[in-house]
Amino acid sequence: MRPDETQPRNTEELLARIADGWAILHQRIAPLSSAQLTASGPDGGWAVKDHLAHLATWEGMLIALLEGKPIHTAFGMSRAEYDALESTDALNAVIAEQHKDRSLDDVMRRFEETHDQLVAKISALANEDLSKPITFFQPDDPDGPDERPVLVKIIGDTYGHYAEHLPWIEAVLAG
Repeated sequence: MRPDETQPRNTEELLARIADGWAILHQRIAPLSSAQLTASGPDGGWAVKDHLAHLATWEGMLIALLEGKPIHTAFGMSRAEYDALESTDALNAVIAEQHKDRSLDDVMRRFEETHDQLVAKISALANEDLSKPITFFQPDDPDGPDERPVLVKIIGDTYGHYAEHLPWIEAVLAG
């Protein structure tokens, strides 16, 4: 698969788009009080804090992927627990349950630290690494080979993911 014109063409462009998405997310959450960050969403849904814990967890998964570590470990699960999940929604529910009682300070610290670690990992990638299939980084994945370019996965779990969560964060704040 060859990246189209809307995708970054190299590591530098990818990092710039991640930085832009991160800045937009931060501009929205920076002025929020602790009460706003921890207030439940509409109908008792996720607080902004829960969205940030979720984003950090998925960025942690990218770190594991790029390091060749089993993906399930990034989610704090055994392989059997991970395999028993029926969908991404089920996985996200587990992630939410794992982090719901964490303090705001802890979530914010992990949110920043995980992002910094991921940016460092991506910075170390050569341009040609972005077109390598996910299976290159996860050759022993029991789910079988994933031939999508790792670039697609990185986009989906960084700036694409931030943009996905911004409307939900807005909905929480609109209450």
